[in-house]
Amino acid sequence: MPSLMLPTRRRRPAGWEGRAPTLPPGRNVAQRARVLGNSTCWGPLDKWGTPCPPFCTQFEAFCAGGLAPGWSLLVQGHSDSGEDKFEINFLSEAGDIAFHVKPRFSSATMVGNTFQGGRWGQEEVSGVFPLVLGEPFEMEVSSDAEHFHVHAQDHKVLQFAHRHRPLAGITRVQVLSDHRLAQVELARRDLSWWDGGH
Repeated sequence: MPSLMLPTRRRRPAGWEGRAPTLPPGRNVAQRARVLGNSTCWGPLDKWGTPCPPFCTQFEAFCAGGLAPGWSLLVQGHSDSGEDKFEINFLSEAGDIAFHVKPRFSSATMVGNTFQGGRWGQEEVSGVFPLVLGEPFEMEVSSDAEHFHVHAQDHKVLQFAHRHRPLAGITRVQVLSDHRLAQVELARRDLSWWDGGH
């Protein structure tokens, strides 16, 4: 039975007890995380697990049964910084980044990549970029058996073929940002909810 912990932070808020609720198998389960203020800032983890400035870990979740396929991550926030300090990482049990997605406001592009075996793979870059600096944004990352799918502002911006196998080994997701995030939602869905054209 998969377990899910959220939110996980370097500095835990008052009342956090560290318990991981158990998700019943075979049910659509949505977990919502209210993004808390005054987070401790960390950067992306290097291959030894050491955080590097300047990002803040806004959200982190773990699922022992794997996060692909069938999970969806929705992030809502406000792009109030001119710097490209926002990214979503899906990580493997070994600590590799199975999928890294980053909107680059400076070049109006969406970038997808992997970090495996101590090195970055070939970047995939999309010029479909509906995000506007200084305005609220919504991004969703979902997965099926073959791809990660990235939507922003209801536009499909990137389809990224899985490079990490087995998919069940992708067990952790994190949102790193210095933007203000209003809500992060991680939901398990049946694969039939994705119709291929959305």
